[in-house]
This record gives sequence, C-alpha cells and structure tokens, in this order.
Amino acid sequence: MSPGTVDGFEQKPMDGVSIVSTFVDAGARPVREQQYFEVFTNRAIYDRGWIAVAQHTFPWRQDLAPGHWEQDKWELYNLDEDFSEAHDLAAQNPAKLAELRRLFDEEAQKNHVYPFDDRGAARLAVPKPSPGGADPNRTRFAGAHE
Repeated sequence: MSPGTVDGFEQKPMDGVSIVSTFVDAGARPVREQQYFEVFTNRAIYDRGWIAVAQHTFPWRQDLAPGHWEQDKWELYNLDEDFSEAHDLAAQNPAKLAELRRLFDEEAQKNHVYPFDDRGAARLAVPKPSPGGADPNRTRFAGAHE
C-alpha cells in the first residue's frame, strides 16, 4: 500500500493489478482485463479480449504527424480469436468499436493523456532537467514547492 502523501505532497493512486498469481501458479491466467496505450498519439485500448487501435503516425517519422486525430482510422480485433490482428472487425462491429473508443477516452481523461501533442521528436529535443544523481556533489533536492 502506498502512502497518501509524501513530504506533504498528495500522491496519485497506483494504477494496475497484482501479478503475484503468476509467480505462484505457472498456469495462472493473465490478470489484466483492460489496458490503454498512447505513444506519440498512436493509441489503443484492450478490454477483455478485444482491442481497438488507431495508428496516427510512424515511429520512425515523427515529423509526419498530421494532427487531425478525428480522421484517424480505428481498427478492431478480437484477440481471443485472432491474436495476430489479421482481421479488422471495425466495419462488421461498429457498436463494439464505439464502446472501446469511449473506454479509451475515459482512460485517457483519467490518466491525463489529453491534450494530444503532435510535435513528435521535437518534444524529445526539449532540454530536460538532469536526473538527481547526475551531480555527485549534490546534497539537496528541491521540491515542487521551492
């Protein structure tokens, strides 16, 4: 269990599920029933065997990110029957796709994914503060309140 506050700062709750069962039982079934994904606004939502995905840009060409996320094509797969994602079921099952897209939006809101940022690799080029252990002579770490 994590503390509610650390040094006076309220902590966000831990998200996820325990994987302890997989350590004690080799036959344990997967414990995660739901998971959202977003990297460079490529996104997906998995829910109990179904996955909806939208590829927004290419990982190797972040400079091509077009914006206009509402125009991205969403695909739908039943992983229990098609683990290789070979058969897009979006056209045959628009209700399931809409359900998963709503679920993605809920998870994205809850996990502060929005607003999307299409700067791609340019985001990575923004200088970041050095990690705390980078200066061997450092004896103090400033908090957010300082």
